[in-house]
Amino acid sequence: MPRRHTPATTVFTLVELLVVIGIIALLVSILLPSLNKAREQANTVRCMSNLHQIGVAIQPYAVNNHRYLVPGWVANAATGGSGLENYATLLVTGKYLTAVSQGNTTDDFKVDGSYGDSPFRCPNGLDIQHQTGGNADGSLGGPTAAPSDPVNFVAQQAIFPMRLLVQTVAPGPFVGTLTKLSQFKKSAELALIYDGLRGNNGNCYKIAARHNSQKYTNIMMADGHVETLRWADLPNVTVAQWIGSDPSVFAPTPSGASTNNNPSPTPTRLATSRPGTF
Repeated sequence: MPRRHTPATTVFTLVELLVVIGIIALLVSILLPSLNKAREQANTVRCMSNLHQIGVAIQPYAVNNHRYLVPGWVANAATGGSGLENYATLLVTGKYLTAVSQGNTTDDFKVDGSYGDSPFRCPNGLDIQHQTGGNADGSLGGPTAAPSDPVNFVAQQAIFPMRLLVQTVAPGPFVGTLTKLSQFKKSAELALIYDGLRGNNGNCYKIAARHNSQKYTNIMMADGHVETLRWADLPNVTVAQWIGSDPSVFAPTPSGASTNNNPSPTPTRLATSRPGTF
């Protein structure tokens, strides 16, 4: 009677398994940086798209408001400078942009308070909501003069593209002036909206380096185009340089200004711009 043959079972040895695992690990180590780089680049592009949407929305707002640029912040002096409106709420309520409602919070920084897909949220940002509503702090690093001194309050904002308005008595008139888009003679070089928190008074610590290994930031210029710039190359000016410089939103960065990367005076890509934005 013929003997029945049982098919041989292939068994991997320990050495062969270790070789396979090693090859897989090697492939992962090669592919993972590329995947992370691609994801980071996608987030950078999304952020640039968000800023561009804001830039596009600013144009019809200006057309419907006598060519004035949307104010950066509208505050109420009677409640310690808390926010009544800001550029984002004005653009949304005017239906120039749509955004997911974030609700109000009295917390300085509310964890998990920011959510949804919105042109005002950077994909590389944290899900943390800053103060909003009636208790929001109105100190934006802007003019040092109080609204009770309207002459200096207005004068010290002369180099701001986006202005702060304050209602001294509610209901009542507002103190402050706005700029018109026609004033921006070098709009392609004038920083208007950036990745960051609140307004900027010449010190770039409020501008967030959220992209490309946290070394680059996205900035929208007054003409609506967006650039990715190295954070270390952004100009820094002191308060004295800021207040004492030529009162023009398109004047050069004050003489002696340094960059984040170099404490000595250095010409930069933004030498003619004002990163004094909201």
